[in-house]
Amino acid sequence: MAGRVVSVLATTYFFMSAVTAFVLAFLLQIICWITFAWMMPKYKRLRLMGRIFRSAALIFCVKLNPFWTVKVRRRHQWKGKLPQRAIYMSNHLTFADAFMLCAVFMPRTAVNFIAKAGVFQIPIAGWSLKIQGDLPVYFKKKPDGKWGIKPGTVGPMMDTVGRYLQNNIGICVFPEGTLSPTGVLKEFKPGFFDAAVKNKVPIVPLAMWGNHTAWPSDSWYMQPATIEIGIGEPLYPGENETKEALMARVRGAILDLRDNLPLYKRTPITPEVAAKASAMVAPSGEADVEQGSALDSANAAKADDSDDEFDQVPEL
Repeated sequence: MAGRVVSVLATTYFFMSAVTAFVLAFLLQIICWITFAWMMPKYKRLRLMGRIFRSAALIFCVKLNPFWTVKVRRRHQWKGKLPQRAIYMSNHLTFADAFMLCAVFMPRTAVNFIAKAGVFQIPIAGWSLKIQGDLPVYFKKKPDGKWGIKPGTVGPMMDTVGRYLQNNIGICVFPEGTLSPTGVLKEFKPGFFDAAVKNKVPIVPLAMWGNHTAWPSDSWYMQPATIEIGIGEPLYPGENETKEALMARVRGAILDLRDNLPLYKRTPITPEVAAKASAMVAPSGEADVEQGSALDSANAAKADDSDDEFDQVPEL
């Protein structure tokens, strides 16, 4: 009973804080637009509008959230600044991931997110996303009943991505293209790897863990949780490197980041969960790789519960 009460409180807080953040951000965006932002160059204005929205989301939904603790970590060997002209890629476990990732980017790094077009239809929140230039992905049901990207929409979106990158606005995407209810990393979609190669920008791997306990994908109820986000070193496309090779490098980096997070070492994907995911998916064999990773992680967790691989970053 006590657990359900806490869950209801955590859920109520998140949705109320999200509404507060959306309304406040939208009002600030409108005020800035009316007073001075309309005179700013387009991409400088988009960076400002994005910072307003994501700062509000970070403060109200994450920083002030008494039920969630988000820890951002980066590898000891990399002390560089986060690049503006880059594509950021993370695993994807909950609908709240974009809120949590604001802890990585704010206040210094301007990024725009890629999201399903339906999100842009949400009153106030969707209006803010449009004002700051986040990019919608349009889906359409295929004749076989499955969903796919609406024909004719990818090219214009990628053209916009290129313009953003050339004007120092980063892009954040979830390369799996969908949530992973088990935590097992799914097969990646190739589109944004093409964009990295074409625009000659690095991909920065990110790995999250603990977010799946904060908001389980099969429930509307949230839970108290600690979330860790690992930041990897930027991976630049090699000369003549194919998108498949780049995809494999990024995938390996995300898995390595995740598997070395202190929280993941304590609570790794179990072999049983990995085996279940392998049976559900993986025509390309990617879940089989994950199954081996889960076995290795479980063994490593028993032997080593240290956080020697990472520095905690309270503010970036």
